Amino acid sequence: MEVKELDYSAAVAGLAAELAPSITALLERVRGALIEAGYPCGEVWDMSADDYRWAFSTLNDDGKEREGSVDIAVEIAEQRAYEGMDDETLWGVSFRIDVTGWGGVILGGFAPYNYTERCWVDLRDPSAVAERWALVDGIDATDVLGVMPSDPSEAPSVAVVPATATGERSGH
Repeated sequence: MEVKELDYSAAVAGLAAELAPSITALLERVRGALIEAGYPCGEVWDMSADDYRWAFSTLNDDGKEREGSVDIAVEIAEQRAYEGMDDETLWGVSFRIDVTGWGGVILGGFAPYNYTERCWVDLRDPSAVAERWALVDGIDATDVLGVMPSDPSEAPSVAVVPATATGERSGH
């Protein structure tokens, strides 16, 4: 994405619009892997409001989200939201996948370079943004199966947070 006007909010909105089809396609790949493994799933939705987030949920045997459901989401994380809304020197974005069980139990996720000095890439650097997105977009959709409850109708009871590609724990 080329940033012509130096307006952070507009630049993030433009990035979200540009990546929405790719983010949706990634979630559809994960959704397909879960369905193939026997987990009924709802549709992928754009959940963007105060942040940019797309998600879907696994469903119980009756086709509803409730105890035992798992949410899988992709977020465009904004440095200003995490580190200082009023700091106009912050131009970072990052991408993350979250896998969250019923009641907010963190089952897993992937957030490249999270908790390191390389967490954020400069939104004004299109190649850095594309490179970071490629890390997330390149995941194997079946990897999510490793953190899912063994029975699709079973509520997860233990938080499992696998290491990211850099060996860091996922999550903000």
